[in-house]
Amino acid sequence: MLAELLGAPHIVERLADLGRAFAGIVGDQIRIAPGSPYDGPHAADAVAA
Repeated sequence: MLAELLGAPHIVERLADLGRAFAGIVGDQIRIAPGSPYDGPHAADAVAA
């Protein structure tokens, strides 16, 4: 348990570093109309043309 407590500040520091590294990136969701060719598949299923 003591090892976990001592490791916590390191984890918090790493999370803060990640937050700073990705500060300019914005994520958002968009609505896809039913029947659209993009309705259903995941972005991971996309194939580059």
